[in-house]
Amino acid sequence: MPCVVEGLAGIRANSGPPALLEKGVVMLGRYAVPVFFVVMAVCALCAASACAPTSGTPVMQAFDRYEAIRVALSDDKIDLVSQEATALAPLAGQLAGEEAQAAASRLASATTLNRARLEFISVSSELVPKFLDAKLPAVHGFMCPLQDGRTVTWAQRSATIQNPYFGKAMLDCGTELPASE
Repeated sequence: MPCVVEGLAGIRANSGPPALLEKGVVMLGRYAVPVFFVVMAVCALCAASACAPTSGTPVMQAFDRYEAIRVALSDDKIDLVSQEATALAPLAGQLAGEEAQAAASRLASATTLNRARLEFISVSSELVPKFLDAKLPAVHGFMCPLQDGRTVTWAQRSATIQNPYFGKAMLDCGTELPASE
């Protein structure tokens, strides 16, 4: 998604004496400003607005629902899982396809904590790569080996491990995934 920064109409790179341009200066209205500062300001605005995922983007909306589910499972609670997973399902489908949507729907129909955690494995395997690829702010990926030899992953807002698969019994079990570049 390209960055769109509004309000910079006053920048005229071809205005002012040619000597100013050669020295790396642009005119902002009637002020001569070094190009470096203009570029840094544009980059800062871009990073803070159009380039960074916001709560309105589908990936951020999906992560917010996913995180609510993860927090509940980490706390050994199931009461909000169905509601959040129902809201997550169409977003998961939009981000990762039919299997992700189906996994979220199965999670929504789970009636026990164990079943919800099993379905959360499928949801996570579909969505965690999408969340990490989107480089959502303050989102960390983790993995944890299971006794059956599988490794499960999850994403969360905090850098402090809060394992949703074992809850309070093994809350700090896992290791952070390496950051992708």
